[in-house]
Amino acid sequence: TTLARLRGCRGGEVETAELHQELASMLPSPQGRPGGRRPASWPGGGSSARLLIDPSARRPLVLCVGLMAVQQFSGINNVFNYSSTFLAQRGLSQQECELVALLMNSVNVFVVLLSTALMDRLGRKPLLAASLGGMAAASLLLTAALLLGSVPLVVVA
Repeated sequence: TTLARLRGCRGGEVETAELHQELASMLPSPQGRPGGRRPASWPGGGSSARLLIDPSARRPLVLCVGLMAVQQFSGINNVFNYSSTFLAQRGLSQQECELVALLMNSVNVFVVLLSTALMDRLGRKPLLAASLGGMAAASLLLTAALLLGSVPLVVVA
């Protein structure tokens, strides 16, 4: 099963009782909530409050929250929400703005699908580093385009 692969069991290894117990704890109980107990290896029994004080969960939790904050600070939502307005102010026609918005969203979907396919092959860290490098390069290109007043370069950036 997928759970066995995530826990490191390879090929024909027999799934342990702990895997079955963990799976049972995720399945809904008759009351509609996850049932069963968490495996003994999970400190704190899985409560959200104890997650904050569990030393083994602290680093992944900080990393996850940090990455979500960086994504929000990157301003990517503004790029998608205001790209048409921004490009129209730079002299592009409504039809050109719509085309650029369509291309941006298409590239976004393509990159998400590509990174999903490559995530297990290349690893998350190289993909994250490439993404950060691409964002930095695009930011520099956009800054140069705005300083030079180059509309085609703004569209590319």
